[in-house]
Amino acid sequence: MANTLKAGEISAPFKGPTGFHIVRLNERKEARKISPVEDFDTLHMWALNRKQTQLFKDWIEKLRGELFIKINR
Repeated sequence: MANTLKAGEISAPFKGPTGFHIVRLNERKEARKISPVEDFDTLHMWALNRKQTQLFKDWIEKLRGELFIKINR
């Protein structure tokens, strides 16, 4: 979808796996290799986000193991 847009354009609504989406392309940049020096902040945020997500998933699984839910019918 974003491959066909030009900078500043907004896509038509489309259905994805998590619902309906609209995409706006702010700017297009050429692909390049990631540099650990130039892209440190971005890499740091990616790593932090990944760690936080894993810790949250682990915490939820721990809570599920500790809880008992009884459904009366």
